[in-house]
Order: sequence, then structure tokens, then C-alpha cells
Amino acid sequence: MELRHLRAFVTVAEERHFGRAARKLHISQPPLSHQIKQLEQEVGGQLFTRTTHGVTLTQAGRAFLDEARKVLSQADRAMAEVRRAVRGESGSLSLGYVVPLVNGVLPPILRTFYQRFPGAQVALSEYSSTAALTAVAAAELDAALIYAPVDHHVRAETIFQDAWMIALPSGHRLVRRRLVRRADLRDEPILMIPRHVRPALFDRTISWFHEAGITPRIVQEVPTLHGLLGLVACCAGVCFVPRSCRGLRCDGVTYRPMADQLPLLEVAVAWRTDSASPLLAGFLTAAREATATLRHNVS
Repeated sequence: MELRHLRAFVTVAEERHFGRAARKLHISQPPLSHQIKQLEQEVGGQLFTRTTHGVTLTQAGRAFLDEARKVLSQADRAMAEVRRAVRGESGSLSLGYVVPLVNGVLPPILRTFYQRFPGAQVALSEYSSTAALTAVAAAELDAALIYAPVDHHVRAETIFQDAWMIALPSGHRLVRRRLVRRADLRDEPILMIPRHVRPALFDRTISWFHEAGITPRIVQEVPTLHGLLGLVACCAGVCFVPRSCRGLRCDGVTYRPMADQLPLLEVAVAWRTDSASPLLAGFLTAAREATATLRHNVS
């Protein structure tokens, strides 16, 4: 049973006239009559009673009309959904991210993406940068927001470079400073994310201290930004925080910019190169646009 036969049947039933139905369907009357005959042969009975003034539905035709309309309505909905998916306006996207980005680039990227694709769904999962890249390479994720550098065989693009602030206990002597210098931290207890969690960041921070002849006094390592800030609030030490996270409020913690900048923190988006998904392409565009705006706001 073909959809065009059902559409022809419904149109004839609504118009009650082959000629008017043919004009509405933009075909001539003979092909329309042939389609109705084929449909009647397939269902095994007459659907219309022909008269000199038009047609009326038989009992079988009346029973068939509601079901035919339901089938056509479902087919139209399916076609509309497919077209939205082709345009990237619906569907789902699996996205991995490193946890600190929840307080940085992730919210503006998702806001921009959902504004463009309100019918899309994003399945979010927390990863380390290394694990997220592995998942993208294995096609377990469509894309990931991670920290550079990227040493996997996946496509990646740096979309944001973040500066650093220092998080201090609110009663700390350095809070009075407009800018905190590297030398000011010589004897300070430093809180850091463990090397096994963020090896590149850990090594760059240690090198940054060593360049100034300072051996950092690392008193504790905590794997999350929220955990670090909690210890800062308890006066257990000071820690570095990405500048884009300056809106993250924590009682007992005060942020100050650095006069001697640590190497910029690079945020990258990695994605599957074998995917032709319009939704993925739309996400990449949203990521670039949102971070461009964010760069302007934090500069």
C-alpha cells in the first residue's frame, strides 16, 4: 500500500468528486481513478459509490478514512522530523567535558547551541581530558570540551585561552593587593590539582615557580576546583583559578588577578572526524561563537 494511494483516497473522500480531487492533487483524473482502483483491489472491496454528481464513501470507505488519515499524519510527522534532523535542528549529541568548564565555557556554549537548535538533546558526561579524547577516538562521544594540549589522533581546535587568578582566604594579607606577584607566593601554602589528573597543568605551574627561583610549598592536592576552593575558605592555602570562573562564589574566598601570568590555560573542542552530523557542525559553530563573546567579556 503506497502513501500516494492513501493521499488520493483521502482527497477524493474529502472533495467527494474525482475532478476536484484531481485538481487539488495536481494530476489528471484518469491516473487518480487508476490509483483508487488499485487501492480498492488491495483492500478487497469498494471504497466509493460512484454517482453522476460525484462519489460517496461506502461503509468500508468510512471505516478506512480515519485510519488512512492517521497513517498520513504519522508519515508527515516522520518526514518533518527527518528534515529537521538533516538540517541539524533535532537529534542528540553526546558531549564529554572536564568538570572545571562547568564554571567556565560550558554554560555559554550550551546556551548558544540551544538557542540555535531548541529541539536538540545533549547527553553530557564528565571526563578527564585524556579519557574524553579516548572516548572521542573510540566513537563513544561525538565531541568533547577538554584542556589542551591534545596528543590523540582526533581533530581538535583551541577555542579559548584563559588567564589565571589566585584564590585567597578572605582575611589573607594579599587581599589588600590589587595584583598578586609570583614572588608574593614564595612562602605561601599552595593547593593544587594532582599531577595524575592534570599533568600538563601541574608541570607548567611548577616550571613557572622555578623560573623565578621559587620552590612552591605544595601542602595538599585536591582533584576538583570546588574542593580546592573549600580548602582556601578554611585557610588551608591558596590556589589558582581560571579567570573565566571568577563568577564562582565561595564564602570566605577572594580572587585577585596575577601580575606575573602563568601560561594561559587552553580550552579545546575535540570531535569525531568521521561524523557528517549537521548537529555536530552546529555545536562546533556555537562553541566558536560563544567563546569569542567570552573572550571579549573577560578581556
